[in-house]
Amino acid sequence: MDSTNTEAKTRTEHREYGRALMLAYDKPRNRFYRYEYSFERGGNYETGMLRREDLLES
Repeated sequence: MDSTNTEAKTRTEHREYGRALMLAYDKPRNRFYRYEYSFERGGNYETGMLRREDLLES
């Protein structure tokens, strides 16, 4: 989640469909969570658990 390559992916925004949904698996908690890049924080941060609506096309 904190590698330079991953941060480059989370900072990138596609002109047609916006940002990609970035996920990571937390093995100890047995769940997937969403994360994104924050310019204010200078890195990626967890934005919450993966939700069903995250997987639906908008």
